[in-house]
Amino acid sequence: MSSRRHYLRETIPPGPKAEDEAEKVLARFVHEVNERRNPRTSATVNQLMDR
Repeated sequence: MSSRRHYLRETIPPGPKAEDEAEKVLARFVHEVNERRNPRTSATVNQLMDR
């Protein structure tokens, strides 16, 4: 296993419900990491298809 860190990110559009949406995304990310379903690469779909 690589010691490289992988970062999960998602952009939340500004608006009146942005904070609530950010909390939902954070909870989903935590759940994904706990379930070890987080992506192991930062490659885009196009980059993977080219491989």
